[in-house]
Amino acid sequence: MTTKITNYAKAIGKRGDHEYYRWRVFVDESQEVLSQIKSVEYLLHPTFAEPLQVRDDPADKFSLETIGWGVFIIAIRVTFKDGRKEDLRYGLDFGKGWPDT
Repeated sequence: MTTKITNYAKAIGKRGDHEYYRWRVFVDESQEVLSQIKSVEYLLHPTFAEPLQVRDDPADKFSLETIGWGVFIIAIRVTFKDGRKEDLRYGLDFGKGWPDT
């Protein structure tokens, strides 16, 4: 089974020549699957001040939320409580709108 990852994004305004977006990437799985995960590592584009981000909260689906202006491939490592590791690549997509809440 491959762990499903997805993202939300919304435009927040232009700075200089770039449109900036608030975006959130997370594990898009059931509570059953989320409860088996220990942590998720996100390796962002090297232009981020701290490109390696680790999340360990299943309550928010191991989400990472930040701001940026360009899309890129995120390298992701999912570590399960049983010791398994799954390495994934996810293409950030600014076309996936933020849900209305």
